[in-house]
Amino acid sequence: MTGTLRYRETEPIIVPRLPIPEMDWFEVKALNAFFLAHMHDYNGEIRFFWVDCMHPDGKNRTSIGARPVEVRITDPLLDIRVWVEGRTRQITLPTPELVTLPEPGPLGWLKVNNPAWLAVTPESWRSVTTPPEIVNGWDVTLTVRPTVLAFTVDQGDARHAVACDVAAQRYVRGSARFPSEPEGFTAEPNWFDPPDRPLAPRDCVWTPRAKGDGTVTIAITYNVTAIAAGRVFEFAPRTQTVVAPIEVVELRVVNVIG
Repeated sequence: MTGTLRYRETEPIIVPRLPIPEMDWFEVKALNAFFLAHMHDYNGEIRFFWVDCMHPDGKNRTSIGARPVEVRITDPLLDIRVWVEGRTRQITLPTPELVTLPEPGPLGWLKVNNPAWLAVTPESWRSVTTPPEIVNGWDVTLTVRPTVLAFTVDQGDARHAVACDVAAQRYVRGSARFPSEPEGFTAEPNWFDPPDRPLAPRDCVWTPRAKGDGTVTIAITYNVTAIAAGRVFEFAPRTQTVVAPIEVVELRVVNVIG
């Protein structure tokens, strides 16, 4: 036969090909649980291709073999993982912007012993989804979704990690901050926390104990997922960081009270 070989996919589907576990076939419940747990096994799935011989005139073809060829989706010609990792690095992530409560004074400072609620603007905390793209026969859509928000405060020789569990926080629509501050946090504009009677630790809160310049490092970690041919695949997360300057001043009249 003379002509050009062409690979033609049989169906636009991906078939899971799993090893058969060593178990009693009468244990139907356990067998079903095994297949359910491995139904998205990336390394075990395959795609089927016919191998066609295209005649020189380009009008006729003959399929070679009675069965299509099985190709694992991790084959270098089909695997999308390298492409996804490179593509996600090209996605522009939102630039984190620090906001605090109480808001800095007119000179841009916070106050010693005055607890500050650390947050970012809502625009800083959002997902990014790419338009669908065709890659190696896959119809791929990428999504980077923020999942972790962390603050690190550096002031002089001191460093403070500020825990902020965003999963436990509720965003109030219209709020200028994410996470939204807890109800009652703003009841008093000067909510002082003297070192000799410290309040219990609170989520997303940092209490300056000394005056001086410093910085807050904002780190937002994103989960990276790809939807390809109806399957969801997870990839290494990305982290976006920004360093914002802060200044802490001391109100001596307040700090000497009591």
